[in-house]
Amino acid sequence: MKRVKNITMAVLVTVIGTGWAMAQGVSTGITSMSDPHEVQVVSRADARYKLVYPFKKTEMVWIRIYDSEQHLLLSEKVKNQDGFMKSYDFSNLSEGLYTINIQSKSGTIRKEVYHKYQHKDIDVAVEKYPDNNSYHLVVKGVKRDPVYVDILDAQKETIFEDVVDVGKNFSREYKFEEKLPDIVTFRVSTKDQSIEKEVK
Repeated sequence: MKRVKNITMAVLVTVIGTGWAMAQGVSTGITSMSDPHEVQVVSRADARYKLVYPFKKTEMVWIRIYDSEQHLLLSEKVKNQDGFMKSYDFSNLSEGLYTINIQSKSGTIRKEVYHKYQHKDIDVAVEKYPDNNSYHLVVKGVKRDPVYVDILDAQKETIFEDVVDVGKNFSREYKFEEKLPDIVTFRVSTKDQSIEKEVK
């Protein structure tokens, strides 16, 4: 599994209520903690995982997140008093198994999370400039895959190709010295999908 060097983190800290449900695909390993099942990791469809720590104790809590090869991705310390909730964004992480260790003077809890990449369709827009030799391409919804850009003629033959590997939304201008056919098709592809836009 490819090592991930960082984790994008969105953090929310608040007083915790009751009624949180255990997330599907999350398992627990527990050592010496009173009511450890109350500590929960709740998954959301947007690749965020909420850690709920409900204990009303004045204590320091260490949170560490590891990948499947036990590489440390994140380590932080939280001063707990009335319980807290933190949200971690896994959207830039590879699909696989991750471990969240929650440690305090009361003991250690281990949560295992299987993170599955949430596929979303990319959005493609192409504009032809008045000089008829230039095009402006905008691609949105890119997460991390390389994007392949092919320009095709009316017979679907490739007349130009490009690879964009920025892992995020991008725009790019293509200017050609020789005039392209009056009608071309931009084919924008990732490993999961391919979208074609005809430009006149």
